[in-house]
Amino acid sequence: MNTLQFLLTFSVLTVISSCTIVGWFTCTRGEWLITPDSKWKKTGMIFKYWSLFFEQYRRTKKVYYIGRALTEKYTLVSKIRPDLIPGKYCIDLLEVEGYFKSPLDKHPVEEKDLNALKDLLLVEIEWDVAKKRFRFYQDEPVFDWPEWVQKPLSSCATCMAGPYGTAIWLVFLKLQRGAFDWTDSPLFAKIAFFIIFLLTLALCNNLLSKKLKL
Repeated sequence: MNTLQFLLTFSVLTVISSCTIVGWFTCTRGEWLITPDSKWKKTGMIFKYWSLFFEQYRRTKKVYYIGRALTEKYTLVSKIRPDLIPGKYCIDLLEVEGYFKSPLDKHPVEEKDLNALKDLLLVEIEWDVAKKRFRFYQDEPVFDWPEWVQKPLSSCATCMAGPYGTAIWLVFLKLQRGAFDWTDSPLFAKIAFFIIFLLTLALCNNLLSKKLKL
């Protein structure tokens, strides 16, 4: 195989590999749903059990809004519902955990106000009735598999270029033993083009998944 043939083969291999990986990513999408009779149901694509296995979780944790994220929520509410924030409630400056309360406790915290804030900001609210204060949070899943396993194998099309691309490259080297006959340093070329292949594959996966809105 000469240089031109190799570059052409390399380009075709990258495109086909990207389509294959993104195709596999698409075919493995699945999720759990609750049916009207309160039963859990698995739904999704034909190979959904792959993603359901690697992306499963059994509990969630509360992640509270503080700092910049809290400021963004505050700014949004103050523009749309200034009667609530800063009208009735403001950030408790004596706390560092992002609590809201009524200035000088002039107004009790009302459930209807909290429901309005939840609908507006799409957040959950923890209400401390005793101290007449509340704060925003989101429930985030605690996955069974660590992120460095889950993403490259199932949940991130771009990251999947790593393990899947490595497997494809090894098969390519096995089947095309003369692919690097055009160079005097085949080992160096194999390593260099392996790195280029993974980076290019990740880019192609990213662009293709965005194009398909996955």
